[in-house]
Amino acid sequence: MDRVVELEIPARPEFVGIARMAVGALAGIRPGLAYERIDDLRIVVSEACTSAIEGLEETSILKLRCVDGPKALEVRIEAPGSVFESAFPLSEPEPEADNADNFRISLIRALVDDADLKSSPEGTELCLIMHRDAASGDGLEGDLPA
Repeated sequence: MDRVVELEIPARPEFVGIARMAVGALAGIRPGLAYERIDDLRIVVSEACTSAIEGLEETSILKLRCVDGPKALEVRIEAPGSVFESAFPLSEPEPEADNADNFRISLIRALVDDADLKSSPEGTELCLIMHRDAASGDGLEGDLPA
């Protein structure tokens, strides 16, 4: 059974740490993600939130939805407007683009198993996926195969 946790934070830098801690805590609940992978996820969430915040007004809200399933952890970060579309293009970044954006895009692509950008009614959503190790089982304690 998937667990879903939702969090809304103001689009201000001082709230990025809250998103980072919440996602890290949720990632550690179910086995299958090594500590290093959880730390990678914290870094990616920080970079994605910071990138969105740089393109938003302080009165805006970022919505994070974490879907914790037995095979993967998805972190969906929704921001108003099209801030993710410019910061995280689906194709490789242009060489003359801002170096900070190039770094963020490369970092996210390197540290998560899959990243997807979707349009939503309220703006854009960046979906970050980390697959759990197959050796960890399905995460259901007490259910042993017959």
